[in-house]
Amino acid sequence: MDLIKPEMTPKERAKAYAAGDRVDRIPVTFSIGETIPPMYGYDICDYYFSVDAMVDVETRVAEDFQADNMGIGLGLRTMVEAMGTKMAYPKKSVSYIDKPLIDSLDQVDGLDVVDPLKDGRIPLIIQAFDRLQDRFGDVRNLSSGLAGPFTAAAGLFGTERLLRATRKDPEGVHKLMCFTTARTPGDRLHAGRAHGIARCDQQKAVRRILPAVLARVRRADERLPGCDLAPYLRPHFR
Repeated sequence: MDLIKPEMTPKERAKAYAAGDRVDRIPVTFSIGETIPPMYGYDICDYYFSVDAMVDVETRVAEDFQADNMGIGLGLRTMVEAMGTKMAYPKKSVSYIDKPLIDSLDQVDGLDVVDPLKDGRIPLIIQAFDRLQDRFGDVRNLSSGLAGPFTAAAGLFGTERLLRATRKDPEGVHKLMCFTTARTPGDRLHAGRAHGIARCDQQKAVRRILPAVLARVRRADERLPGCDLAPYLRPHFR
């Protein structure tokens, strides 16, 4: 398939589009993440633990489809895995949660903040960002995303238990949501957004399930000690 030869780099296109200036084409972003590796000969399980595979897949997607975005997302489960939730890794399918970290909301006070240089797969992802930045940083904006507070809470406690607790133990859910809001990377609100780190939750569904809890979480003390990925990924979001 012949692709139209671009007249601008993704960085130039994004800057011009945001300013309302002429662009060679409308910017296009992909959201394919962990599902695309088989297209390039990698089993998904191997991709999760290989910096070389992460970099190769992102590079080839950029070359083959000329997407304007580039980066490796933390996804829905990377953060809770780094905190201690046990994961299962099928050879040819996406990972899934095997055992949530906590069995009771009374355990929230004992949860530890993630160390992005040591815990889980986060160090591998940071290494992949380093290499992508070295190769594409002059022409592309790199970005990442991670699960929002409600999704993270479900990953730590279990979705079914969390939903039941919104009715039976709203105070416990409030404590857990405060933790996942204030003490996980990217959820220090302004800290990551300016550098291309997005957090994702099904907000409409979440607002219907626990509006009172969310209202209180928004007023949670932002001075709680947190883990912020921005210092480690900031060089890649210039």
